[in-house]
Amino acid sequence: MPRNACRETNLHITWHTKHNAPGLVDQIENRTHHYLRLRMLQAPEVNVHETGGVADHVHIAVTIPPALLISDWTGSISPRVKSRAACDEWSV
Repeated sequence: MPRNACRETNLHITWHTKHNAPGLVDQIENRTHHYLRLRMLQAPEVNVHETGGVADHVHIAVTIPPALLISDWTGSISPRVKSRAACDEWSV
């Protein structure tokens, strides 16, 4: 393997609520963080270091393998967050 080959990619990702409205409060915030972590860990070789945030956005520190396309990966998570976080029956 070449010496300059990338073995991993470290990312700091943020997801914001629509119009930065303070909607991630109490139970919804906990559910959203938990769901994001679970969704991200479904991809092979992904390591979620930390999730956190405030009422209008979520921060995630993650390491992904170089072969994983960032845009495809984040795109596969985002639509589900919108629909699942709004669902009253969603249990953690």
